[in-house]
Amino acid sequence: MTTSVQVTAGNVHICTVRGEIDLQTAPAFRKVLLDNIDGESVVLDLRAVTFLGISGVRALLAAQRVARRRHCKIVIDGSYCVTRVLDVLDLSGGFGLRSVRDRGAWPCSGSPPRHGHGESAITVPDPDKRGLLTTDHV
Repeated sequence: MTTSVQVTAGNVHICTVRGEIDLQTAPAFRKVLLDNIDGESVVLDLRAVTFLGISGVRALLAAQRVARRRHCKIVIDGSYCVTRVLDVLDLSGGFGLRSVRDRGAWPCSGSPPRHGHGESAITVPDPDKRGLLTTDHV
């Protein structure tokens, strides 16, 4: 996982994250989130996130709690993997979530990745095929 942060002239923090957010990388992800909840809003550019595990979801929820106390809005611009996980867990309404469904982005297709990090996985079916969503220990 890699991260970068930009602060706009209007004091909007834009946190860009690429790669997998799993048990191993979630602590660094959480730190970046919590360190940048400032001003009126934070934009989380998660369009290049290829895996969002439950520990990453926990980091998002922790950031959301802090943001509410600071009267700061979190907007997530996520990959289909990110938005699908949040939708399945019924958490998308708690964030300002930008939809990627019309972008055609689908980095999660095919077999689920093998994660050796003790992370529970959410496998999302190809949107062009009919199938069931499988959640393991979520």
